[in-house]
Amino acid sequence: MKILRSILTISKLLALLVMLLYQTVPAQELMQVEGAISVGDSGALIPEAGTIRWNGKDFEGFNGFFWVPLSRISLGSVTDREGNEYKTLVIGNREWMVENLRATVYNDSTIIANIEDTLAWGLLGDPAYCWYANDRVTYEFPYGALYNWYAVDGGDLCPSGWWVPDASDFDDLIQAAMAYGNTGDARAALQTTGSIDDGTGLWPDHIDGTNKTGWSGQPAGRRRDDGVFEGINVTGNFWSSVELGASTAEHRFLSSGNFALTATSTNKKRGSGIRCVRLTAP
Repeated sequence: MKILRSILTISKLLALLVMLLYQTVPAQELMQVEGAISVGDSGALIPEAGTIRWNGKDFEGFNGFFWVPLSRISLGSVTDREGNEYKTLVIGNREWMVENLRATVYNDSTIIANIEDTLAWGLLGDPAYCWYANDRVTYEFPYGALYNWYAVDGGDLCPSGWWVPDASDFDDLIQAAMAYGNTGDARAALQTTGSIDDGTGLWPDHIDGTNKTGWSGQPAGRRRDDGVFEGINVTGNFWSSVELGASTAEHRFLSSGNFALTATSTNKKRGSGIRCVRLTAP
């Protein structure tokens, strides 16, 4: 009887996947198979974590923040000093956080200043962070915190054994993304899927993210060096650890077109997101 039940369960799973493949299951229907798989409303603004959908090319699962291709290797995780947990994924020759950093202290528990005042941010030359629009409740998940480069240089922001990426780390990531086509395809492969316009994602409708790498780049916006916030749901901004001058450092951004983590020289006062990285095991 146990063998028969197992065969029936497997048959149900295969039938469910076939129905998903041909999109015969209504998006609003909730189905459960022996408690193993839940298929929820994939058209909801914020689907239930664990919801599965077929995007026409691949199955995707919603992890509570964004859609991740299910054909990727399973995600790992790492925890920072405060107990914040981040999903990770091996891409190319590195293991990357696939979420933006949310740490508010260094690894030695030194507190990083949370600067909300616009004028104070523009005058600051010390480590600082903020939440977009000074609204942690709205923007901590899934966008993470925004840091000036002085915070990058001021201590160990990333969990032990991890670091803020340098040019070689980003170059390795871009090379892995280029496996999916030209520069535009690589850019799309680094971005989360869906559209803010129809409630299925975070990017504008004209940005066709595929997230084929699983890196899940989000448009978390930025805080300019004069303290003004801009770019939420339009651009993704990420610090590199590379210092370029007395007041500038290397900065990477994602947008539309061919901007696949393009390197720019940016004022250290800029508030941008951070992704931590480490080498994969030999």
